[in-house]
Amino acid sequence: MSTLRPWHAQLLLAVGLGLSFAVPYLAASALAAQCDRQWAQSGLSAHEIDEWRRHGFGEVLEAIEWRNARFQAPGASLWKAEGWGDGAEAAGWRDADFGAAEATRWRGEGFAAREAQSWAAVGFLPQDARRLEDAGVSPSDAAAGRKAETPGGQR
Repeated sequence: MSTLRPWHAQLLLAVGLGLSFAVPYLAASALAAQCDRQWAQSGLSAHEIDEWRRHGFGEVLEAIEWRNARFQAPGASLWKAEGWGDGAEAAGWRDADFGAAEATRWRGEGFAAREAQSWAAVGFLPQDARRLEDAGVSPSDAAAGRKAETPGGQR
């Protein structure tokens, strides 16, 4: 059996160390290049790409979904921070004049956007609206009942 000379062992060690850094670096570079190609092919401008990435959208398809729902990156990131994963659903709430946090509270009580809008328009909070709706009371009846109970609404 032959033995390795010291310089052969040092060469093998140097090559092994070099490969242990080069292979992951090259793999990460190739993955980043693929991701950049996907972004470039998305139809977004370079400025838009930077904006979406800066606001935490790492996947091009997710950014496109939110943009197609008529969100800008800063607004979409606020809705995502509130736990909204679907741009189209969030757009329905936004179009019903709810902010992300308020929509989250209403949705947490089991309301859909238009339903919540009816209750909010007559001045009810989500938990009160849920209690009344579970009792079979409509938003208009609840508003009329509230008005009749107030001093200015007594007859």
